[in-house]
Amino acid sequence: MRLCQSLAKIVLQDFGEKSWWREFKSEDARADAEPGNMANAWTKGGAVVLACYTFQGLSGDWYHYVNYYFREDGSLAGIHARLNRFYGNMTVIRERFYNPRGGLLSSSQQFLDLDTKKEKKPGADGVEFIDEPIPLYRTVKALPFYTLLSMPATKTR
Repeated sequence: MRLCQSLAKIVLQDFGEKSWWREFKSEDARADAEPGNMANAWTKGGAVVLACYTFQGLSGDWYHYVNYYFREDGSLAGIHARLNRFYGNMTVIRERFYNPRGGLLSSSQQFLDLDTKKEKKPGADGVEFIDEPIPLYRTVKALPFYTLLSMPATKTR
């Protein structure tokens, strides 16, 4: 719990095809923004240690919640991802762990019914399961909003 209390939070939003990001000064400001891919980044001692993304499909059929955990040196330590796909009523939970050089140490995945949370085989109900890949950022510097991390927050409406 102490770790969370000492972290600073940065709230960001991605806008469209050109993938430019802006920073919000608060959660309230972000809540008033247009829907789109969102990210929260937490820092400790000035270094990003956690980046939490919410990716979503244009139709609203799926949401992908992806948490990236970074070491103090900026290398990726692990990923925890949850894909909720409403077409097919499926949740996929994935975990991946990486060594400091970016090599995959271990991974797991679990397919669940979106409502009951019980294990479910993809396509078992006759609906084709369409997966969404997890974007991989092996270092903090690879994050698409990395340049914003050293800039002051811009004004939002």
